[in-house]
Amino acid sequence: MTLPRHEAEFPLIQLPRQQGISWRSLKECFEAAKSKRRVEVDRLLGELTTGPLIKVLDEQFRIGLGNRFDRQARSFLPVFEATGGSMATALDHLLASRVFRSGKVTARYDTSRSNLEAVQTALAQTWKGVGGTPVQCLSSIETDLRTKGKA
Repeated sequence: MTLPRHEAEFPLIQLPRQQGISWRSLKECFEAAKSKRRVEVDRLLGELTTGPLIKVLDEQFRIGLGNRFDRQARSFLPVFEATGGSMATALDHLLASRVFRSGKVTARYDTSRSNLEAVQTALAQTWKGVGGTPVQCLSSIETDLRTKGKA
């Protein structure tokens, strides 16, 4: 997770005390979500790993998605969806915080506009199979494109 450096203060609201949930029960819920959504996660990761995005990331940035990313995706995506979100939004968040973060793909001195435009195009093509829009990833790329100006 990426947390902002200086979060604005906010008032605390006192909530009534709730019955706790045991670690075992929480872990069982996580495992149930992972088991129930395994096929969908496999499909999404297949779209990601066989799509043009991975090729561009490797060729232009020398970045690949390793075993750690795979494990995180297999845990995070189904649990995120089970709590009311979408897998596409979860995948966007995971990619934005792990791959499209500053210094990895974006905000690099050696990245040109054409590199960023290539990854932007590949992301859009890959996302057709995922569904939705990769808002966070595109925002990172567009911010970097603005800082590079028109070349």
